[in-house]
Formats: sequence, structure tokens, C-alpha cells
Amino acid sequence: MTESTESPRWWGTHEVPEEGITFQIGALVLLVQRDPREWHLAHRRDGTLGDHAVEVTPGADFDASPLAGERRVLVRDAGRALELVPRLADRAVVARPVKPLRLPGGERIDLFVGTPLFALFRLPAGPELDELPLIVAPETWFGPSPVRGELCYSARTRAAIELDELPRNLNRALTRVTLINHAKDAMNVERIRLPVTRLRLGFDASIGRFVTDDVELERESDGETANLEIRTLPKTARELTPPREPARSAWKHALSALWA
Repeated sequence: MTESTESPRWWGTHEVPEEGITFQIGALVLLVQRDPREWHLAHRRDGTLGDHAVEVTPGADFDASPLAGERRVLVRDAGRALELVPRLADRAVVARPVKPLRLPGGERIDLFVGTPLFALFRLPAGPELDELPLIVAPETWFGPSPVRGELCYSARTRAAIELDELPRNLNRALTRVTLINHAKDAMNVERIRLPVTRLRLGFDASIGRFVTDDVELERESDGETANLEIRTLPKTARELTPPREPARSAWKHALSALWA
């Protein structure tokens, strides 16, 4: 199903007035002020707006409380403009369906899974200043044992089959995940590990959503191994940021390293 929307653009290059600027992206409020050779940054989380809402307003009240992460970033020439760049998370994300899924043998299905975004602050023709998660995702351990595995972010997901089942949030990215079960027995799916550091991020203006490369997870007929393949961005999406980590497009894992 195709949706049309004119989405507010918190990302991109913004001219910052002398009184500063405030971005509200869902529950996150970002405050920015500039001086000739430094940038003042701070944030707070107040939950005033829903995840789909964005406001960009002149002025930045650094005396408001409580503020978190207040810092000064020193540069030779601050200029007048600041660029905000959306990025995928800096660790893999373990998506947990709100209701456990079961995929019978020989079946395949496409699911839409949302993961949290980060915002990168940088000068348009200069250095990166800071990076901040738009949503504070809890951490989780994913692996077969306490010593074998990795620290990931955890995200609850509806694992929707139809795109219009999901709200249009501008602090998350959607990944189309194709699950394929070549084994004879059914597969329970309670957690899916998404390698978001290896995916591109784009924006699809036709549906007003951030999207990533499609991902295919394939359980082999032996029931013990699985293949992961990174596909491409949807054809209607424009790429915004490359992967954090370059990687080959396909590789084989033990099944427990990809889903559980």
C-alpha cells in the first residue's frame, strides 16, 4: 500500500539564528546555540509529542530544567549552519515481536521491523560534533551463552505484515525482513538479530518513512544453519547514510546467531 505525506524535516542543514534553535523529535528535545568558535548542545526527554511528531522552533532555553548532556564543542569557525544526519544504531538490534511468531516448514513471509535512529550533528563542510540516540533503547545480550555472543540494543516490534499497520514514526527506521524456513519442522521466532551497522539508511518520501536495506533470513533444511543476505533499499527511497561498517552482502551463521 502506498502512502503520501509531507513529512517535517528535522534532518538536513539548518540555519541557526543568534538566539539558537530547538528541535523536538518525539520525546527528545535538542537545544542548540552558537558562538563564533563554539557550539552549545543539550537535550532533555519530556514525552510531550508522539513518536510521529516533529517541531523545529527558533530559540533555545538552556536555563530550562532538567537538561542532560550539556556540552560545548569548540571549533575554529562555527559558522551559522548545522547539519543533522539520521543514522542507524551503532550496535546490532535484537527485535522482539510483541507476540511470538511461528513459521511452518516450507513457508516464507515478509515482516516490517522498526529500529531506533541516532542523530549526528556536524558542520556542513566540517567536522562531526556529536551523536545522540533519538530513543534510548535498552541493552540485551544475544548469543548461545554468557561468554559467546554480543551486546546489542533491544527493540519491541509488532512485526507487521502490512506497512499500514504501523505508525509513521520519524525517530525509527523500518526494515523489510524476509523469513524463509526450508526445514520440515516449524520455527518459533521470538527474537531477530538485525545487523543495522551494516545497512544503509534512506528516506522514502512516497510513504514518509525512514527505511533500510531489505534483509533476508533463510533457515536451511538441516534446521541448524541460516543464511543472511542484505538486499537493497526500496526503489522509491533515497539513500541518506551509508553503513557504519562495510561488509559483504551475504554470509552463513549458526541459526542461533540470527534468530531465536
